[in-house]
Amino acid sequence: MSNDVFYYDFKELEEVDEEGLKRFISTCGKKRLQSITVLDLAYFDGLSTNGVYMFFDSNDNVIYVGKCTGRCFVERIPSHFDIRCEHNMFGTLMNKYVAVNGVSVQCALKSAREFSLTVLCCDINLNIKEIERYMQHVLRPALNSIKSKSPFKHYTTLGAVANVPKSEEGAINKPSAKKSK
Repeated sequence: MSNDVFYYDFKELEEVDEEGLKRFISTCGKKRLQSITVLDLAYFDGLSTNGVYMFFDSNDNVIYVGKCTGRCFVERIPSHFDIRCEHNMFGTLMNKYVAVNGVSVQCALKSAREFSLTVLCCDINLNIKEIERYMQHVLRPALNSIKSKSPFKHYTTLGAVANVPKSEEGAINKPSAKKSK
C-alpha cells in the first residue's frame, strides 16, 4: 500500500477483534496533517465521507478518535483546530491538548503540525457512534474521555459493534435478547 493512503473502507475491518484493531492501527497508513489538502478530505476513491478518524502524535500514538456523521470529513476534521473561542464546540482537540499537556494554544497548534491522520470510511447506515466508542475503548487515546471501562464484553468484532441498532446506542453493554411469551 502506498504511503499516501490514509483512508480505509470499514469493510476491511469488520471481522477484527481488539487485538486485530491494535495491529491494524500500528501498521495502517497515516498522513501528516500539514500535507493534507481539502481534496484529500473530500474524496476517498468513492468511499463514504462519513466514518471514524484517528489523530496520531509525532510518535504514532493514537491521541484522539472521533466520528463524522452529520457533516463530511472535509468539514469535521478542520473544525478541531478552530480556536476562536475557548469554550466552543469546535477546537476541542486543541483545548484538550492544551489542558493535558499544560501548553499554550500556540504551542498546541505548532505540535499539531506533526500530527497524522487515518480515516475509516463507514456506510452511514452503520452505527458509527458505537464504532467510535469501541475504538476509544480499545485504543485509549489520551485526548478522549473514556466513560466506561468495559462496555463491549458481548461483542467480539468491530463489525458486531457497527451493526448494533442505533436505537440501542449507549446500551451496548446490554445486548438485546428477545423475550419469549
